Amino acid sequence: MSRCAAILIAAFVFSLSFTAPCLCGISPHNVGVVANLHATLAGMSRRIADYYCATAGIPQANIIEINVWPNEDIAQSDWSGESGWNLAGQIRSGLITQLGVDPADPANDPIQVLVLCYGVPSRILGDSGGLTGEATSVDSYLTLLFNTDPDLGPDVIDGDSQYGYPGNHGVANPYYQKDQDFTEFRISAANSISYNENTYKMRYLVCRLDAYDSIMENVPGYGTMPRDVKDMIDRGHLAVSQSGRFVLDEPWHSSYGHSEYTATASRKRTKRPRPWRSTGR
Repeated sequence: MSRCAAILIAAFVFSLSFTAPCLCGISPHNVGVVANLHATLAGMSRRIADYYCATAGIPQANIIEINVWPNEDIAQSDWSGESGWNLAGQIRSGLITQLGVDPADPANDPIQVLVLCYGVPSRILGDSGGLTGEATSVDSYLTLLFNTDPDLGPDVIDGDSQYGYPGNHGVANPYYQKDQDFTEFRISAANSISYNENTYKMRYLVCRLDAYDSIMENVPGYGTMPRDVKDMIDRGHLAVSQSGRFVLDEPWHSSYGHSEYTATASRKRTKRPRPWRSTGR
């Protein structure tokens, strides 16, 4: 299995150690780690989950075990449980029965972040891709877990994409650019996604520990895992500072708009007015 470089970047964000003051009010106990036990993975996903939890101080009890075919792409029916693997149902069941989550009580939900380990499918197939297509990501659907749709009933994610669930359309992330602890944001009025005359609320932050598997490394006490995944965990553990200089590599062509993004981000920084600079590539 292989993943794109973008996933490496996204996964690194939440591979940070929790020994420092917690980012967004998140502690190790607020993190749920999802590992895929499918036989074809030969225990790889669980080994990564164990190593990550031990390194970041996350309780082993927070590991949610699932068993699904480890393809990157899955059908809507495999996600929803209409047939096949029921990925959504397995994760939901682990949160409720294992971690004590009450679907109707986000204010007291002990889990704020879901970390998906190597081997968890990443895309739900649809008729087409893009912002208006029906293909979507597993990560996007999981952010809205436990929502209720007036037409479909509890857990709107169980419905087929034809009903217009916002996870498979280009809707804005309500937490984008918010300077607020996610604990507070999750129960605030700002946490609102309007789509097709219905309102949905973001429930979890979702990220991954995943990478290309071309180079493997034997980790004493745990076994083999992709070197890039191990490096993400190790480097995150060492990144205890919440301030400093950051370098973001921009695309070769400015028409992608990233230059304006970094310029805007720099203007919003008060301690260091120009912490990000283009590499000129």
